[in-house]
Amino acid sequence: KALCVYSGELCAAGIFTDAGGAPVQNIACWNGAAWLPLAGGLSGNPEHMAVLNGSLVVGGSFSDGENSRRLAVWNGASWDLSNTPGIGHITAMWSHNNVLYIGHDVYRAPGQIAAWDGADWYTLPGTHTSYYLSDAVRSMTSYGADLVVIADLEVGNLGRWNGSYWRGLGPGPDDTISSLQVYRGDLIAAGSFRRAGATALNGIARWDGSAWQPLGAGLPEGDYIGDLRTIGDELIAVGDFDVIGGVPARSVAAWNGLTWRALATVIGAPGVN
Repeated sequence: KALCVYSGELCAAGIFTDAGGAPVQNIACWNGAAWLPLAGGLSGNPEHMAVLNGSLVVGGSFSDGENSRRLAVWNGASWDLSNTPGIGHITAMWSHNNVLYIGHDVYRAPGQIAAWDGADWYTLPGTHTSYYLSDAVRSMTSYGADLVVIADLEVGNLGRWNGSYWRGLGPGPDDTISSLQVYRGDLIAAGSFRRAGATALNGIARWDGSAWQPLGAGLPEGDYIGDLRTIGDELIAVGDFDVIGGVPARSVAAWNGLTWRALATVIGAPGVN
């Protein structure tokens, strides 16, 4: 469910008890040669990860035997299940400028953003809450000095937070944005959208500092990208598609800055179970 680089290792979290033959409990880290557990792991449902001030923070639903907890913090040696008053189901999490930002849903009020600065919790202003889960915070990333968020905001469905106020990035895409990623210094957005204003985008776009521009030919209508990741010098797209940029690629593809290539062989590869 979640990937994160911590102390130079790739960590994976989800619901699994085996990672490359090693017994683990819902979380493991790859050291370049093998998957390793983090102590006794986590009992519960880890869904998001971020690194804050040298600690690995995992968001989800956990139990300390008596109470339900939303955050688990690994300090390099042991786990601490943190009390997070007022935090509902976590939908996104990101560490930016030494602040942990959490998109979460409180009962009948999705789309809220909480922040932890190391001393206090506070709530970001300018978010709209409603009864609709479609308004939940879906993704966050750092872009320059700003935190960029997909949510129902006062500036639209995509905004950048500079620590004091929101600014829009628009006119924004005309439909759902599912994921954000910074690739070679550019902010990339992906989803099921087709246009931004008069510009055809076809599901994936690059912010040039003032407007959204297409990233290659994009996707056929009806297809979409659900998630983006940067691995090495390539941008990886995962979603519901058979062709991207005119290149046959089923569900997984890599962009090298000029062209797409299929990565279908990664599906079903040995890993975590």
